[in-house]
Amino acid sequence: MSPCDEDPSIPDVGISDYSSTPKNEGDVTVSPCKVRCVRYTTAYLYHGPGARDKALQKARDLGRMIEDPIGDDGLKIDDARKIVELSGQVSVGDGINTLVIGPLDRARQAATDALLKTIEEFDSAVFRPVLWAVDAGDVSPTIRSRCRQVWCPGEEPYEDHVLDEARDLIDASLAGDRAKVISVWKDLDHGQVLTAVAKVLESRLPLDKETSKLWERVREGLTHSNPTKYEMLVMFL
Repeated sequence: MSPCDEDPSIPDVGISDYSSTPKNEGDVTVSPCKVRCVRYTTAYLYHGPGARDKALQKARDLGRMIEDPIGDDGLKIDDARKIVELSGQVSVGDGINTLVIGPLDRARQAATDALLKTIEEFDSAVFRPVLWAVDAGDVSPTIRSRCRQVWCPGEEPYEDHVLDEARDLIDASLAGDRAKVISVWKDLDHGQVLTAVAKVLESRLPLDKETSKLWERVREGLTHSNPTKYEMLVMFL
């Protein structure tokens, strides 16, 4: 998983420019070959509370959005067919056609099945799908395996002491120090604790096995439920 502000350039693979080298066959010179290979690259799957906003920003940065975001009410098979059709449109001018698709954790299985080839084999020179979900754990594994996942906690300002307390809570939890966890918990701003913990964990990527287990519990609380203060505390015990 990657922090939401990470925006690396993903190298294209299988790229070939137009060939302009004449082919000689005996005394006859054959016209230059005009075969162009399609560019394949990796689609982004943004997930977390800030995923939709990040997907929209990415789509605008990449090129021209050719349609309003598709799937806000749950991606259906008709939506998938529309996406496949739009992916084949020729871009206007120098810009790349982009399309925001999601939330994929609410998509119907038939819809995600219909999208697999489009997500895996799009021509990045003319079209880029930008995917998003609230909870990546509920996205079809076949979709996730074809995407670069980027965690988006949302934009929330933190005072230094909030992040320091989040670090103390994480360290106490990983050390198995239940008394320290409870002591730190008493002084926390419980409205910000999970997002602050997520922010701290981002800075520790890649995560070891035990920290990954903690992260999964925190992610569940952030994206899949509305935990009480007691339920949040239990995540760290």
